[in-house]
Amino acid sequence: MIFVLDIGNSTIKYALFSAKVLVHKMVFDTSRIISKPEVNNSITEFIDTCATNNVTIDGIAIASVIPSLTKLIVPLLTKTFRTQPLVITPTLNVGVIIKYNNPALLGADRFCNIVAAMVKYKQKTIVIDWGTATKFELVSTTQGYLGGIIAPGLAMMAEGLSEKTALLPLIRLEKPRSLLGNDTESCMQSGVVLGMVGLSVELARRIRMEYLTVNNIITTGGYAPLLTPLFNKHITAIHDPNLALEGARIIFERVHSR
Repeated sequence: MIFVLDIGNSTIKYALFSAKVLVHKMVFDTSRIISKPEVNNSITEFIDTCATNNVTIDGIAIASVIPSLTKLIVPLLTKTFRTQPLVITPTLNVGVIIKYNNPALLGADRFCNIVAAMVKYKQKTIVIDWGTATKFELVSTTQGYLGGIIAPGLAMMAEGLSEKTALLPLIRLEKPRSLLGNDTESCMQSGVVLGMVGLSVELARRIRMEYLTVNNIITTGGYAPLLTPLFNKHITAIHDPNLALEGARIIFERVHSR
């Protein structure tokens, strides 16, 4: 089995793949996994809760955007499973054209999304990752990675309003009851949640207008379950919650097949 770790700013995802099939997945708050004991406990919990008996780890892939946590977790995984993890970077040669001035700065999470979108969806595809930051990627099986957009994330918008003002509260991130609010919280929910939807719809439309023949729009990230249904009122998209995990698996397989 391949053990995949997606280490993000808000959450850490663990996944086990048997061949190409995702057989087990758990999500942890990144704030919970900051020390060696916490890392060990989370890995033990993950393996112990796997429904598959006699789990054998044949390889490990790590996609991380937190260098300090990568440095902590790699030796622990190496010691526990007696195999050297593959730390994914966008400079790995996996047969994907990356049109980025400095590919090393692209980010492992974005690289995984790009590779997975190219392999799974084949045609020209927009990926919208609603995570800590909001990221758009345009990929093509013939032209490779064409470029992207980075905007603030949903929580970042809400926290900015609260932190930069004296009276605005930190709101719950949920679907507004109506477009216009009748109290401060509902007004802010409309501005943040529907504002993110409007931003996403407009950017997706602009990408489609400029690059034409975009066949798919794929949504992923922690806020995708909330935002995808609202986005789909304007443009049809497919929610793929495991896109980055699948991308990490594909990258691992391609690196080890060369």
